[in-house]
This record gives sequence, structure tokens and C-alpha cells, in this order.
Amino acid sequence: MPRMSRFVFLSGLLLLIGAGVGNGGEVALQVGKKLQVYASFFPLYDLTRKIGGDRVEVYNLTPAGTEPHEWEPTPRDLINLHKADLFVYNGEGLEHWVTRILPTLENGALKAFAMTQGIELRRTDSSQYPSGENREGGGVDHPFDPHVWLSPLLARMIIANIATALRKVDAAGTDYYNGNLLRYDAELRSLDKEYRARLDGFAGKDLVVAHAAFAYLCADYGLRQVAIAGLSPEDEPDPRTLAGIIDYARERGVKVIFFESAANPRLAETLAREIGATVGVLNPLETLSSDAVAAGEDYFSVMRENLAAIQAALE
Repeated sequence: MPRMSRFVFLSGLLLLIGAGVGNGGEVALQVGKKLQVYASFFPLYDLTRKIGGDRVEVYNLTPAGTEPHEWEPTPRDLINLHKADLFVYNGEGLEHWVTRILPTLENGALKAFAMTQGIELRRTDSSQYPSGENREGGGVDHPFDPHVWLSPLLARMIIANIATALRKVDAAGTDYYNGNLLRYDAELRSLDKEYRARLDGFAGKDLVVAHAAFAYLCADYGLRQVAIAGLSPEDEPDPRTLAGIIDYARERGVKVIFFESAANPRLAETLAREIGATVGVLNPLETLSSDAVAAGEDYFSVMRENLAAIQAALE
């Protein structure tokens, strides 16, 4: 079913489901019952679990190993959302389906919150994307970069937004959520200090990455992102753009071309061969594999793996 007609169908389905649901406010949790929270993709899922702790049951809508840029919910996912207490999503175009289904979701008891609220977003620089644009707008229809979670500093604002959202639907848990917020805010500040300590002296260095997800992280630590693809990892550069990246990487002495474990490494490997570089993995944390989730990988472990990979590439 084409995307637009599918969403017409889903919207009608949700209106029928929501017809018997009143406007929601604060949730009165029964003893032993947890707040039912859905997150649009992995970073928000993981950080919401950390702030919500024992008072919440969090579900990740985007399946393990699946890119959130292209994924869209099934009818079952949307039915589950209508039964939930809270939906947290990134916003700014990352979840292309949210703007279409949010009006129907808000007809019910569910409360929905965008985690980019209050964050100063970077305007997309179309010059770093193939052909000056990408499939999500490339600085024209989609003027802002949504990848805020990859900055430890902005992740502090995200968890503050998560805590606010949880308090609004579960005021009785305010002290509990605030305590978890303080704990993980301190851990994010520590993570930021680690990045600064280990990347000090590399200002102005280039990170050649598979897709343009790392602008906020690079801005925090004085690095420059050179993206092979645009905001979505599914984008591909045209031959002229790829040739320009190859020339630039040679001139700048780039030694590592980064790809993502969940994406096809073909372009990164091609570019690396052309300039005599190696390939490495840099995880944008948009998704984790089932094995990584089962092994207990989380936001902090992956961010520290990324830090080690960046430091090794720049030395």
C-alpha cells in the first residue's frame, strides 16, 4: 500500500479507536502498575528507561536493527499507542510519520511530547549533502538537523524533557523522576568531560562519516563533519559529490572513513580504497542490533565506543 494511502487508512482506524477515549491528563497509577510509555526509537527508549526507572514500562517502537528514518508504524503499533499513557518522540522530521498521525493520537488519552523542545537546532548546510539535498528535505523542506542526542550536552536537555513529560502524566512520581534526572545528568556531564579530555588538541580535524548525523557532536568538540550521505543513511551521493569527497579526504590526510554497523558499508569501503584509508564504525545510535541490546549496550556504552573510535582515527 502506498505510504499516503496507508496513512489515510491508519488515521481512520485510529479515529475509530479513539472515539471512546476521553482527553487525558495525569495518570493515577494503581499499586503495582507501571506507566506505559512508547518511545519512537532507541536513544529515547533507553534514556526514558533510565529516568522512568521502576515506575515505567518503556517500549521501543522501532525494531532492533531498523533505521528510524525510513521506518513507519504498523496498525498494531498505533493501536498500542492508543492504549499507552505517554509517547516520546524526537521531532524535527526524524520520524516522518509523526506529523500525520499525531492529531489522531491526541484525540485519545495519550500524551505526546517532542524531545527536541527547547533545544537550539542547527540549520542544515545543504552543501554537505549529495546534490545539495537529501530525501528528507536537505535544508529546504527540512531545514534543521534532528540528531541532537549525539551531543552529550544536548542529551542533558533531552533527559530534562523526558523528566518533564513523566511528571506531567505521573505527578506522584515527581521526586523519583527528579532523583533519576540528577543521577543521569551527572553521568552526561562526566561523558562530556571524557570527550573534551580525549579530543583536546584535535580541533579542526575531519570526520568522514556515512551520513550527516554527527554535526552536533562535532560542533561540541571542534571537529568537522564530512558526510558521504545526507540526513538519512539511505541517501547516496552522485558521482561528482563522491569525487569531491575523495579529493578533500586526500588533501586533508583522512585516515579512517566511518560507516554504520546497521547500514551498507559499500560507499565507505569504496572511498577508503580510493584514498588508501581504512574503515571504522561510528554508531549514530539510531538503532542497535538485537545482539547489542541483549548484551546490555546502552546510550553511554555506545557513546564511549564512539569516542574511542574517533580518538583512534584522529591520532
